[in-house]
Amino acid sequence: MRWLLDTNVVVSALLKPLSVPARLLDLALSGHIEVVVSNELLAEYREVLLRPKFRFSEGDVDAVLELMRSRAISVVPVPQPVTTPDPKDQFVIDLAATSGAVVVTDNTRHFEGFPRVVTPAEALSLLRRA
Repeated sequence: MRWLLDTNVVVSALLKPLSVPARLLDLALSGHIEVVVSNELLAEYREVLLRPKFRFSEGDVDAVLELMRSRAISVVPVPQPVTTPDPKDQFVIDLAATSGAVVVTDNTRHFEGFPRVVTPAEALSLLRRA
């Protein structure tokens, strides 16, 4: 199964190292789960993680993203007919649908209408059963 970690999951993982999102990010960075990314998603990760309120250093952010890039499957998304209530998240739907990935997010309402969306806790539960 392929997974797409929404930006809020990556942020939560780095802010709370003992959290469920952190466990998922650890699995992704260690290559134990198959995650997908695109240039646009990696750019969004970087832009959000470098916001002053999070206080992450540019070097640390770049190191995490380079590891993510090296472990993930890079996909060029194709526009999809399924739309999201939040137009700025459309590229996530396009990426997930193109790659056959499950979207992991704490904002499931942003992806209403997309059939493969789970919370981090649901994702970890699915992985434990696999």
